[in-house]
Amino acid sequence: MNKKLPVTLVTIGAVAVLGLGLWKAQQPGAEAFQGQMEVQEVDVASKVSARIADILVKEGDVITVGSPLIRLDSPEVTAKLAQATAAQEAAQATAAKAQKGARPQEVEIARLNWQRAQAAADLGVSSFSVQ
Repeated sequence: MNKKLPVTLVTIGAVAVLGLGLWKAQQPGAEAFQGQMEVQEVDVASKVSARIADILVKEGDVITVGSPLIRLDSPEVTAKLAQATAAQEAAQATAAKAQKGARPQEVEIARLNWQRAQAAADLGVSSFSVQ
């Protein structure tokens, strides 16, 4: 019985390989066509002024819509990004300060400014009424 086991395994393996080969042969392959095609050149422009840092494609590469072609290096855009990041951090600090609440001195200053503005408004109303 032990002598029949290797022969059986080899037979099963051969049948499996043969079945896989037949199945692969029946699968439709990629269709190949032969012909000529006109070259289409397209001008590419960037929305920002920058230097080309890296070219990501080579001549003859197949590309699709939305594929990156180049990587740009723009000091102006980098500076604007740093400025926007700093503004965001400042806004977050202001928001955190507002979350904590105002100090009593700030509340008193705001109350005094309101009283000063109210007095100026009252003076304006009384001056207008006199005329």
